[in-house]
Amino acid sequence: MKAIKVLVNILFYGIIALALAIVLGFALGYKAKTVLTNSMEPNIKVASVVVIKPESFDNLKVNDVINFYRGGNDITFTHRIYEIDYEAGTIITKGDNNTNIDPFVTSKEQVVGKVLFSIPYVGYLINFIKSYIIYIVLITLSILMFSKGIKMAKELKKEAKK
Repeated sequence: MKAIKVLVNILFYGIIALALAIVLGFALGYKAKTVLTNSMEPNIKVASVVVIKPESFDNLKVNDVINFYRGGNDITFTHRIYEIDYEAGTIITKGDNNTNIDPFVTSKEQVVGKVLFSIPYVGYLINFIKSYIIYIVLITLSILMFSKGIKMAKELKKEAKK
């Protein structure tokens, strides 16, 4: 029973810490996106989460990995800067795993920011949580209630012995 209580506490405080980190990151303008393709492998794996920092176009340089909008559906890509034209405000990108440069030019307005780091495979967990959030909440609440019920039963047993 003590192991369950420790597990519940770890889960509870872990969720609080993660929520605080996310809120702080969003407050500072950071974003997180899930990588859906293998175009950046082996450096960034499929289903990695990339953390993106807003960056001025003038501070970007060749070989930086950036996240940028492509298309009108809020779809973003994460690729490496292959060539940059500061005067025209355009970037040519290429996925590390692709043989050719991207067949489009990215304008500075399309840049979300510079990728700071990636966390491999976390995208699988995020997709799982999104798909099963109700079940996860119900299981977590059940564990908490079960733990509380056991504690109450022990207290009642102690009082009955008196």
